[in-house]
Amino acid sequence: MASEEDPSVAVLSSPSAEGEDGESTRDAGGDDTGETNCTNHAREADRADNTGNVDNAADNADDTSTTGEANGVEVKTEETPTAPTAAPTHPTTRRSLQSLFGRRSSKKDTTNNQGAAHRADEEDGTTPSGSASKEGDSCGSVLLLFRQHVSKSEQAKQMFHLVEDDTLLDDFSCALLKTILLHGRLYVTNHLVGFHSNIFGKITTEVIPLAEVLRIDKARTAFVIPNAIEIRSSRKNFFFGSFLHRDKAYDLLVRLWEKELASIGKTREQVEEEYAAQKEIRSSKPDEKPRLLSAHKDGGMSFKDDEELKKQRGVVWSFVKQIGFNIMEGKRNVVNVSMPVDIFEPRSFLQRLTDEWAWCPIFLTKAARETPLERMKNIIAFVIAGLHLSCAQKKPFNPIIGETYQACLKDGTHIHLEQTSHHPPVSHWQIFGPNYCYHYHGHGEYAASFRGNSVKGYRRGPNIIEFPDGTSITWEAPPVWIRGVLWGDRIVEILQIVEFRDEKNGLGCDIHFDPEHANFLRSLFTRGKKAPSDTLRGSICRLETDAKGRQVLGEVLSRAEGSWIGWLEFDGQRYWDLTFDELIDYPAPEDNPLPSDSRFREDMHELAVTFASKGDLRSAQLAKG
Repeated sequence: MASEEDPSVAVLSSPSAEGEDGESTRDAGGDDTGETNCTNHAREADRADNTGNVDNAADNADDTSTTGEANGVEVKTEETPTAPTAAPTHPTTRRSLQSLFGRRSSKKDTTNNQGAAHRADEEDGTTPSGSASKEGDSCGSVLLLFRQHVSKSEQAKQMFHLVEDDTLLDDFSCALLKTILLHGRLYVTNHLVGFHSNIFGKITTEVIPLAEVLRIDKARTAFVIPNAIEIRSSRKNFFFGSFLHRDKAYDLLVRLWEKELASIGKTREQVEEEYAAQKEIRSSKPDEKPRLLSAHKDGGMSFKDDEELKKQRGVVWSFVKQIGFNIMEGKRNVVNVSMPVDIFEPRSFLQRLTDEWAWCPIFLTKAARETPLERMKNIIAFVIAGLHLSCAQKKPFNPIIGETYQACLKDGTHIHLEQTSHHPPVSHWQIFGPNYCYHYHGHGEYAASFRGNSVKGYRRGPNIIEFPDGTSITWEAPPVWIRGVLWGDRIVEILQIVEFRDEKNGLGCDIHFDPEHANFLRSLFTRGKKAPSDTLRGSICRLETDAKGRQVLGEVLSRAEGSWIGWLEFDGQRYWDLTFDELIDYPAPEDNPLPSDSRFREDMHELAVTFASKGDLRSAQLAKG
């Protein structure tokens, strides 16, 4: 009889045991009384687990049919109408009880146990209570699925830092192609696509905002198996394979992508045309010298959004009228003047500054392992490759004194910034490489001067990268010249010379931007075609001391050539070009920042809400002040 059997057999033979795939192989059943008794039974089982006394739990268990959960496994016991059975005579320990409730039966074991339970019930003349109500089975199954979805939604919020209005819609098992296939799950929300994998403790997380997606295509793994999707974004390309339901995932992604584009006033066709144009640049041959699609024919980076230019110029004309007396009096520094919110993006300058540091994992981490000469080359490549990343048509918010921003990169790099002065505006920063393989720190004092149809911007202050062996390489950021503020083509230029110095190893390099630049008088006597103004040239040399004790550049060790919006070579070897941009990941905000973090600014939040809702800018202007 069932009442005489070992209680472990009765529990393990429950037809509601959970399968290996995490889904119940049989729906939970029972009425409200069974659920109440379930709680009592689980509580008594927990008490037995804490004391190691199984007999006590068996004596206190309810006499009616119960269904419960312990340690994530659904447990069901059947009570016969006979008198309560005696406690088992064989010894039972805490370990056996844990193994009893911790068991996860396979589907095959569950089926066999279901048959054993039914046979035992038939011998005793009883009927399993779980099969008494199909409606209860259905409700239990729905409840189980709901709990699983809520759990996944919470996981997605933690992994991808979802905002409140961004909810998990679906998730798919797949693999991300990198050096190897990284198996994980693809999470799809209203506004982004996230991937997470954990292979032997190595965690990989990718976040793809739908607003940055350029193309979504069905693809084939190994050119044969139709189970892959390729997503191309403005920052990086992603190849996901091993989908079990590829078409379902593709249809959902495309539908959400088109909806996201519609919310920002674009169509899928427009975005794909822009991507096709950019692809012409990225597919250039190694021996070619690519430049940005937005490069001006005479040099520099141009902005071609005519609608945005028209709006900005209207704002600037109004702004010029407000500060006209300052300009006439020779007070041309416009940093300290409050500007209309129309020309701003909802980010602080501290956040914008981190964009050009996206190359840290590629160049700085590599530089920490190189010889002094190669280290100098990688530092120069880091600086040149980052210049075009920080150029954008809209202006960021000026940081307020005491404002901070914390960010990180996927290789373990941590970035900390703080605004230490408001008048004049000064920002300090520190960047620590993975395992402290380098320390990049410095500060910048910002100034801007308005000169008729152009603005010149300056960031004065040292940039210092220190390595564990005592090497310290320094430089200062070059000025930026923006032409066409009120009329004509809007072009961004980099000016003058950047001097890199490594005192410990006696190395120096002067990078000349627009080396063929000539003033008006010299241009009258210059013939021939001039190189674009974004061209740069320089030489890495040994540092020497002249007769007057001054430090000068001596023997040439390597020659540099390139364009700050296209490519960089040392002695004919390519160190960076536009195709490398696909390798970078922009710094992401760190969790649990300080209360002074830029993300908590009300004026930026108001502007972001206004842009998202396409509402009136007056509230954002009032918040900005």
